[in-house]
This record gives sequence, C-alpha cells and structure tokens, in this order.
Amino acid sequence: MHNLENYKDPKNIYKSMWDKYEKEEELPMFYKNIVEIEFNEFEKKVYEGNKFFAEKLVKSLLDGDVYLLKNSFHKLFLDKLKRETISRWKSMKSEFHKIYEGCPNFYRNITDDLSGKYAFKQIKQTQYFFPWNDDFFDLYKETYKRWRVLKYLSGFYRDVWEKDTPKNGIVDRIQIVKYPPNSGLLELHQDPYIYQKFFIKCIF
Repeated sequence: MHNLENYKDPKNIYKSMWDKYEKEEELPMFYKNIVEIEFNEFEKKVYEGNKFFAEKLVKSLLDGDVYLLKNSFHKLFLDKLKRETISRWKSMKSEFHKIYEGCPNFYRNITDDLSGKYAFKQIKQTQYFFPWNDDFFDLYKETYKRWRVLKYLSGFYRDVWEKDTPKNGIVDRIQIVKYPPNSGLLELHQDPYIYQKFFIKCIF
C-alpha cells in the first residue's frame, strides 16, 4: 500500500477540503443530482482556488452529485479517434497483459466466456493504453489536459503519476471501450476507493 500523502499537494486548497469533510464510512452510494457545466468554466473555477467554491464543490461531490462536464473534448477529435480505433481493432489480436514494466498497449475482446475471469460481469471490446508507450492519436496529450483538472480537484499534484511506470506501483491507464449491440453489458458494481476520488468517463 502506497502512502497517498506523498502524492498530495500541500498547497492545494482541495486537499484541505477533503481532509476536513471526507469520511469514508459516509461516502455516497447513489447519485443525488446531475450538475451540468461547461468544461472550460469548470476548469477555470477549480484552478481559481476560491475557498467558497472549493468547499461547495467538495461537499456536493460527497453528497452524491454527479458532474456532467459538457464539451470537454472537441467533437472532431472524438469522431476521428472512434473511427481510427474501431478500424484498427479489426486487425488486432485479442490478448491480455498484466501491468508489469514494459506492458504494451493491448486490445481485449471480453466475450461472455471470458467475463467470468473478472471481478464483475462485463462484455465489451476494449483497448488499454499506458503513458510509457507511443501516444496513439495524441490520446494522452489530449486527455491529460482534462485529467489534470480532476487530479487537482482530488487534492493531488496536477501531473501526479504521469511519469510513473509499474515499478512505482501506481500508474495512469486509459481505456477505449465499445459495448457490442444487443450483448454488451457492465454489471452493477462499485469501484475501489483507494487511489482516486472518482472515475472520469467520456461518452462518444
């Protein structure tokens, strides 16, 4: 187990807010409200360091609110990324790699017969990307511009884990996922609350 305090920015206003209000036994189990806000506006407010906004946002998240950050990515980028990814999958072999040093980006077709190998049932096509490999389609370059906002909001340094590899213990990973029509599924589950406050997802 890694000491997360080593990754937290002591000058980060959100760190002090999480330290003040976060109690793991009181984490929300269901969402309360959906809050819609433009990504650029959200980013500006997060980085401004306004104590009133920071306190209100952390309390909102702990209360179960889900934030829909609109227009986070350019539509042209997402459209091209989707087409290029699906096209490449047609010629890629489905495989699996444990996340050890040198782990490559890999494609995995998780069918019904493979689903039992995971902690919860899922049927999907997915490709895993790691920052130490070639940056396919500038995926990390574009994602980090947005991801850093969420890392900072979590109380960490903005660029935390970006240079880490498996020997460091904690690494960044991006997935592109497609759920096949009429068969794709993701079983109801709860993600581990250890190294991140929340997960981020971009819907294509």
